[in-house]
Amino acid sequence: MKILAIHNDYQMHGGETAVFLADIQLLKNAGHTVIPYTRDNREIAHYGFFKKAVFFPNAIFSLKSYFDLRRLIRKERPDIAHVYNVFPLLSPSVYSALRSEGVPIVQAVHNFRFLCPNGLFLTHGQVCERCKFGNTLHAVYLKCYRNSTLLSLLYAVSIGLHRKLGTFKRIDRFITSTEFTRNKFAEARFTETEKISVLGNYLQLPLPEPLYTKPADGYIAYLGRLSEEKGISTLIKAVAGIEGLTLKIAGDGPERNALQEMVKELKLERVEFAGPITEEDKWNFLRNAICTVIPSKCYENFPLLILECMAVGTPVIGSDLGSIPHIIKDRQNGLIYDHSKPEDLKQKILWLLDSPDEAKTMAQRGRETIEKEYTSQVHYQQLIRIYETLMQKQAD
Repeated sequence: MKILAIHNDYQMHGGETAVFLADIQLLKNAGHTVIPYTRDNREIAHYGFFKKAVFFPNAIFSLKSYFDLRRLIRKERPDIAHVYNVFPLLSPSVYSALRSEGVPIVQAVHNFRFLCPNGLFLTHGQVCERCKFGNTLHAVYLKCYRNSTLLSLLYAVSIGLHRKLGTFKRIDRFITSTEFTRNKFAEARFTETEKISVLGNYLQLPLPEPLYTKPADGYIAYLGRLSEEKGISTLIKAVAGIEGLTLKIAGDGPERNALQEMVKELKLERVEFAGPITEEDKWNFLRNAICTVIPSKCYENFPLLILECMAVGTPVIGSDLGSIPHIIKDRQNGLIYDHSKPEDLKQKILWLLDSPDEAKTMAQRGRETIEKEYTSQVHYQQLIRIYETLMQKQAD
């Protein structure tokens, strides 16, 4: 099978790009031919005056992407296209190009960009679903995207216009990571529910070795982007009153300075900022933690971090928002807390510290969850079934 993999990468690589790269490798390992077609947002930093001037219209419909893609399709003749992200450089013109050349389209859904211009269903620290039915102008006056009227207008126009024009109706199949995301798209009447498949993230085989008995100098871990929607301030408040507990925060982002200042104001001596860590160091960082906390204030789609923690035998505590409770089953393979209450998170951490046997059992169940549901082998079989169904429909 020949698959065209399409992705607009972000300035800071995240989980979406990790899945894109993992899928390519997974398909290649199975003997398929994968043709990547990508753009990178880091290009924007090098734009001259002319490119900046045409950035807005190109983000709505990129003629370059449209014609480049059509030429590539005529040269390679792919059987199917798997699209990950098209905003802003590729633009929704990708769907028009694919439809014009008769290529079946699979769209991976890793955020809520089709329903919300900032992709998070979050406005000024609060969950917000105002735009999900198509009136994206709410995002403009609320400056939802990076607190910028202009950038919010860009995404609001692009998403709102193409939704009204029916551009997204050209997509043959959407793949969401959990039922939560599928339900949000169904609620918004974005597409027919039978066109939405649920296929979770996964880890490559062989899985890393787990460590169920944690070292004496264990710590609470956070790994990820340091930004407001990730709720790290809630985690810091939760551990502030726990004597002798170390919190290690790995990653970087726009909130780092503010979070470090918060730690100083609270006079917390056992909160460490580790900065970005390598892929190799990541596994030891997670493996040696007493637990990892995912304190998100927004609707997370499917944090790969949950699977990584479960794989290495580390219990996960997650907020009750978005898809997190669909992956972490409370008191079974992890813990869920009320995102609006730092005290509830604190109590869950204390319970874990006071219940080492129960924590170990949860960690073992987490590992079992991965082995049964979230390996590359399971994912590949389900993904290929989706491809084959669409190709057969196209042939008929």
